[in-house]
Amino acid sequence: MNNHDRDIPTYTSLNYINYGTDSNIKSNGFSLSPYYGRFFKDYTMIGIRLNLSSSNRTSDFYDHGSSPGLLANESQSKSAGVGTFLRFYFPVAGNFGVYTQPGLDYTRTISTNTSSSLDSASSTYNYRYKQETRNNTFSFDFKFGLYYFIFDQLAIETSLARLVLSASKGNVKNKNLTSPNNWQNDDRIGSINDSSINLNFINQLSFNQVFTLNYYF
Repeated sequence: MNNHDRDIPTYTSLNYINYGTDSNIKSNGFSLSPYYGRFFKDYTMIGIRLNLSSSNRTSDFYDHGSSPGLLANESQSKSAGVGTFLRFYFPVAGNFGVYTQPGLDYTRTISTNTSSSLDSASSTYNYRYKQETRNNTFSFDFKFGLYYFIFDQLAIETSLARLVLSASKGNVKNKNLTSPNNWQNDDRIGSINDSSINLNFINQLSFNQVFTLNYYF
């Protein structure tokens, strides 16, 4: 163990759900998480990692009630992050062993949500609001798992548990897009302060979630 490893797990999805003729939901997104590490002494690695993700969701529903109209909602979210980690390998028997990995990350997330109600008779908006959230998150995580070297340069790994401590700070802006002369058209700014502790165990059988292949150059 005296070289470096890298791994680029990704996912992309596109979903379309149609509830009869009156409503439909569309969503898509992707996530990219490359990382690079290098051994600076036996069984100890230092590395950096990036996190990029994006998601979009649109939905609409025709309301047949007392004020018939189209209710629509659109949400978008984009995030980018950078972090660093240490990984310690503990051989148990031959090519099999245990690893632990503490890490620090910073993530910037920007999300928007637009909701509206369009009157079918007059073709004018009953309301149309937009909310924008900008959030900065700092997190510390610690995970451990198992590894097995299939041969000198290829290892298969699995993460058994992960502890995450995070703190977030940001702001929310709400804007009324219906009437420019309405006082609600001015930005109303609120603040976000949040912290959390999460302990995650493997709870689903998926190659992307359970196993990772690392190649050592």
